[in-house]
Amino acid sequence: MIIVKNGLEDKIVARYAGADHIFPAGEETPCEDDAARHIFGYGEKSKDDALLRLGWILPGQSKDEAMKKLGKIIFKKAVVTVTAG
Repeated sequence: MIIVKNGLEDKIVARYAGADHIFPAGEETPCEDDAARHIFGYGEKSKDDALLRLGWILPGQSKDEAMKKLGKIIFKKAVVTVTAG
């Protein structure tokens, strides 16, 4: 599980595996690793496919501005512990 903090001024709406994922501006949102990888390129060397899916760049454009936006997205690895109660 990943916690995604959207440091942008606008919410991010994306789709993965047929489900909408909404990341409100300024908030932390839990997200499965696979979804974060698909939506933001989390853990991937190249972020190009994710930036295109987000609509932050178009083919043939410089990705500098898109990478600045992506730099405002913070990822935290969440550890889930289940206890008997």
